[in-house]
Amino acid sequence: PGAGLWRRSVYTFVKRQAPPPTLLLFDGPTREKCTLARPRTNTPLQALVVLNDTTYAEAARHLAADAIANEPNDVARGLFRRVLSREPTAEERAAVESLYSEQLRHFDKSHEDALAVLSVGESPATVCAAPSTAAAWAIVAHTLLNLDEAVNRR
Repeated sequence: PGAGLWRRSVYTFVKRQAPPPTLLLFDGPTREKCTLARPRTNTPLQALVVLNDTTYAEAARHLAADAIANEPNDVARGLFRRVLSREPTAEERAAVESLYSEQLRHFDKSHEDALAVLSVGESPATVCAAPSTAAAWAIVAHTLLNLDEAVNRR
């Protein structure tokens, strides 16, 4: 926490026999030997890491705040383009907007939940919209980050 937050995130101690757990879950090499290519895998634990790790939740929060600030008229399209590098189809757009509406209704009823979503992580929350709106878009961004298309390169 504090001033050393960003400094420590750059320097990660990597031990040959004990690499970072997230690296192992995404089938990263253990650095005991050279690897030419990493295998393509998809395990349930990878989905759990992307859904529950503070790093991903914080990244989704900042991604949503940036999309709200830069593309206030079409946040769904902005999030989709940033995460998946393509335009959403009509069905995908409808699904994203439906998820946003559902989350917005929930956060309008429970401001404590909205503030809890916006306070995840160590970095300060940059809220450029109502807390319920920012939290709903953060959940949408978190959902997009967990899509197979976003996690795995094909």
